[in-house]
Amino acid sequence: MMLDPAGLALIVVAGVILIVIIFFFSYFNTLMLIANFTYPNARIKARGVPFIKKSRLKKLVDSGTKEDFIEALRTEGYSISAGETENRALENAVEREIFDALKSSFDSIPNGAKPFFDAYLRKYDAEAVKRVIRAKKSGRKISSDSFLLHRLDRKVIEDMIEASTAEDAKAALQGTEFQRAYEESDDFSFEFALDRAVFEKMGESVSALDGDVSKKVKRMLGAMTDIMNIKMVLRAKNLGISPEKAMKSLFAEGREAAEWRLKNMAEAGDISSAIAELSGTSYGEILKGAVTVEDAEIALDAALLRISANMAMENSLDIGPSLLFFTAKDMELRNLKAVNLAIENGMTWADVEDLLITEADE
Repeated sequence: MMLDPAGLALIVVAGVILIVIIFFFSYFNTLMLIANFTYPNARIKARGVPFIKKSRLKKLVDSGTKEDFIEALRTEGYSISAGETENRALENAVEREIFDALKSSFDSIPNGAKPFFDAYLRKYDAEAVKRVIRAKKSGRKISSDSFLLHRLDRKVIEDMIEASTAEDAKAALQGTEFQRAYEESDDFSFEFALDRAVFEKMGESVSALDGDVSKKVKRMLGAMTDIMNIKMVLRAKNLGISPEKAMKSLFAEGREAAEWRLKNMAEAGDISSAIAELSGTSYGEILKGAVTVEDAEIALDAALLRISANMAMENSLDIGPSLLFFTAKDMELRNLKAVNLAIENGMTWADVEDLLITEADE
C-alpha cells in the first residue's frame, strides 16, 4: 500500500518530533544541573580566592607591615575589627571569615550536591574536638565561643571544656558521630579517628547525590582519600608507629594509592624509601624531591589544589567551581596564617615561599 504525500509527510514530522523529544530528555538532567549551579557559581566567582595567587602573597610579605596585611584583608571583604589585629586574634578572625564564606556558599549549593559539602564541613567539628583535647593536655584555658562548628552540638564542646581531664573530655563524644574517637587512647589514633569519621561521612554522601554530580564527587573524593592515606602513613612513620597500626588507620581505598602500596610504604625503612614506593603513580612524580614529611604534605596539598582546579575547568558549569572554592579556601587559610607569621617575625619571601600553596597568576 502506497502512502499519499500528506501521510508520508505526517510520518516524517512525527519522527522528527520524536527525535527532538528523545534528544531533549537525554539532556534535560544536564540542563537542570547547569541551571541549579548558575547562582552558586556566580557567587563563588564574585567572591573569589585571592590569597592563593603568588603575586598577592609576595606583595603582602614584601610589605612587611601588619597594617598593610590587614588593609589587604579588609579590601577583599574580610571583616577584621580593631580588636582583632594582634597575632592570634587575627588568625582567629581570618579563620572565622573563611568558615563563614564556606557556610554561605554551602547554603546556596543545590540539594543534589549538598550532602557532600555538608560532610566536608564537618572537618571543622573534628578540628574543634582536637583543639579542646590539645588544650586540656597543655593546661590552656579556652572558651566555647571561639570554636567554629558545623553540625556538632556546642553543648558537646562546652561539656568537654568543663571536664577535669582530657579523658573525661573525650567521654562527651559518646553518642556523637565521633564516638569511635572516644574509644582511642593515644593521640595519633584519636585524631585519626576524628578525621576518619569525616571521611566516612563524605563517602556515605556519594549515594545521596544526583547521578551526574555523584560521578564527579567520587573522582574528587578518590584523590582526597589517596592524599590523606599517604599523609597518614608518612606521619605514622615519622612518629615511629608500627606498620600494623598504621595500616589499621587507613581511610577507604582511593583512586591510585592501592592498599598494597601503602603497606609497602608503612614497612619501608625511612621517609625517602616510603615515598619511593609510590613510583609509577602520579604521586611518585608529585613527591619527587620531597625529603621530609613536611615537604611531602606541602606537595600533596598543592596537588589537591591543581586537581580541584582541573575539575573546575572540566565542569565549569556545574559542581567544578564549588569543589575548587572549598579546596582553595582551605589553602588560603593556610597561606594567610603563614604570611601573618612571616610579618610577625620579620621573615622574607624566600623564607616562606616554599610553605605556601599557590596557583599561577592569570
